[in-house]
Amino acid sequence: MDLKKSEEFIVETIKKLVDSDSIGGKESGIGLLAGLLRDISAQPLLEIYMSFAGDSSFKLRKIATKHLKTVVGNVQSSSAIISKVIANLLNDKEDLIKMLALEGAIQFFPQNPAVVLESLKNMLVGNSWRINMKICEELPKLLKQLSRAQFKTYMEQPYLKFLNHDEPELRAASCACLEAVCQLMEPSEIIRLLVPAIQKLSNDSKPFVRGTKYTIAVEVAKVFLTLSQFIPKQFTLDLLLPMMVAFLKDTDPNTNLAVFSALPGLFNCIPAQQLEETTLQCITQLFASTNWRTKCRSVELMAEFIKLPAFLNDRIINIVVGWAYDKIDAVRMKAIGLLETLIRTG
Repeated sequence: MDLKKSEEFIVETIKKLVDSDSIGGKESGIGLLAGLLRDISAQPLLEIYMSFAGDSSFKLRKIATKHLKTVVGNVQSSSAIISKVIANLLNDKEDLIKMLALEGAIQFFPQNPAVVLESLKNMLVGNSWRINMKICEELPKLLKQLSRAQFKTYMEQPYLKFLNHDEPELRAASCACLEAVCQLMEPSEIIRLLVPAIQKLSNDSKPFVRGTKYTIAVEVAKVFLTLSQFIPKQFTLDLLLPMMVAFLKDTDPNTNLAVFSALPGLFNCIPAQQLEETTLQCITQLFASTNWRTKCRSVELMAEFIKLPAFLNDRIINIVVGWAYDKIDAVRMKAIGLLETLIRTG
């Protein structure tokens, strides 16, 4: 079908659907409208969409919001109209509308940063836990598009509040953004503002905040790597390494495993020879763990660790030999390969 020639028919069909008494028909009409915006004249379709997005009915606004991302992706022009729609939806009285609109708004950010940032600012003033959580989940996508000045003006303080929030789920979710946030801050600001919050999180009373669902340990490791490129090595050793050791000693095996998996990358920045004996002992104890998940990951990681002379001692070699007797086939096979490597390298 030639869409341009059939434009009048298509618009009439969409109007019939959105004007029907059926909610299903209305939603089908908006879905069809959103999908065709790239192919036919947008103006009449956008007028229909705007009427839904600004309707007094929650159900109709919800329908419009669900299709916002598709509309943003397909509209070639009419930026002013979409800007108005997004501003209205992000300032809606219903939290659900704001939350549904957020992903499409962030996608629209390059076309009108001001309207998105000002609307986000207004959303954050309300201090709704659900809104904050949704913003935090979508924040990594936004951070990739922000300048340092925009981050400092609009998101720095809200982000610091997320890290220190009363709700553990929000504290945990904010950790997933640490690496991206560091790239938008000066090293001195990271040390002054972020490190104290991270130190507090490393001792959080909720295990899943420390290490499981959002893997704060791995994020701290990424921060560790990022910072080490810009600040004196002694700052890295004094400020962040103690947190890594705390994670290694944590009673939650998921927390141990998260940071354990990140350790080989850390030693590209800090030679193992500079680590304190207590740190080396923590790592050795994890290699000797009987927890099956830790053991399986240990076998995978050992190939990296045996390249570091500071780790090669009789206990480590005995652990590898012990894995050759393990009841898990995969562990035994890996152990054989490790022993071959140890023998060949002397």
